[in-house]
Amino acid sequence: MANRLFSCEQQEELLKNINVLSITDKTVSYCPEFKVEAVLRNMRGTPPSAIFIDAGIDLDIIGRKTPKETLKRWRRLYKQHGESGLLNESFFGHMKDELELGSCKSLGCKKCSR
Repeated sequence: MANRLFSCEQQEELLKNINVLSITDKTVSYCPEFKVEAVLRNMRGTPPSAIFIDAGIDLDIIGRKTPKETLKRWRRLYKQHGESGLLNESFFGHMKDELELGSCKSLGCKKCSR
C-alpha cells in the first residue's frame, strides 16, 4: 500500500460517491455491496481499474494501483468466505459484526467537518 495521505478536499470528493462508506486521511472503506459487485464483475473479466472508474471513483485520488490491489484482497476474501466475507470485512480484513445490506452511508471526515 502507498503511504498516501488524503487531503480534506480529496476526502470530501470521495465521500460524494455512494460506493464509499467512510474515509480517513489514510484509508477508504467501501460499501459492502460495491465490494461484492466489484468482485463478481472482476471474475467475469472486467479489469479492476474499469470497475472503479465505472463506479465514479477517481483513480488520481486513490492511486492507479489501488483498484488492482484492492480487488486482489477482496477476491481472496470472497474465495475464503464467500459473499459474507465481503459483506462483513473490516479494513484489516477481519470479520466484524454483520452489516445489513443497504446500510451504507458516508461517515464523513471528522477532521474536516466544519
